[in-house]
Amino acid sequence: MSYYIYNFEENFNYDKLIIGDKIKLENNSYRYYIYYLDETPKDFYIKLPSIKLMYSYKNNKYNQIKIPLYPIYDKTEKLIKFLKKIKKKIKAINNTDKKYLDSVEKKENLKLLKINISNNFKVNHKNDKIDIKELKTTSEIYGIINIPYIWENENSYGLSLNATKIIYTPKIEDENVDFIDVFENKTLIKSCEQIIQPDIKYNSNNNNYISKEIKKPVLIISPNLLLEMKKKLNKIE
Repeated sequence: MSYYIYNFEENFNYDKLIIGDKIKLENNSYRYYIYYLDETPKDFYIKLPSIKLMYSYKNNKYNQIKIPLYPIYDKTEKLIKFLKKIKKKIKAINNTDKKYLDSVEKKENLKLLKINISNNFKVNHKNDKIDIKELKTTSEIYGIINIPYIWENENSYGLSLNATKIIYTPKIEDENVDFIDVFENKTLIKSCEQIIQPDIKYNSNNNNYISKEIKKPVLIISPNLLLEMKKKLNKIE
């Protein structure tokens, strides 16, 4: 089946979110599969915004991780509001007295997003794949999450969020980045290459400079600055 990925850049049409009929599984559990109707029903995914990791998962023994939605900025706020609206839609359809277990859990001042991972799930890092236990705190992740179904058991129900692809960016200290080298050999050179050098001509009629832009990777003095300096020169008697 084809898929639809929501990236929070435009308004979301919740009327196109299809929740299927209840399907009974083993052990008295149920599922309601979710699709997005975009001409045809499509598997539904969302884009996980960039967040900072506040916990290590090196001791994780479960098929679920809790990712802190930190820092709180426009995209993480949109994600939280989005999940709240889906929760409201689910509770309106599922007429039950069972407890709804939220996808976002509060812990002290943090909001944690509960995401399921498979036993062999790997995180993308550069051209390699690493285990979830190798992720370090204060590093950055983003990615794609699948929302396949609503689960229900004897006591509760909730939304299932499955990690599809997570991309990992370690903090700079872990990458052994030389700040001096970055500044002197990369940043400064790049800045110089973006400077435009004018072909300067002086027009005596209007006491101004005329410039024709020519791209050259060199540093220049501003024509306006030259004009100001000229005005301050003393006239020769």
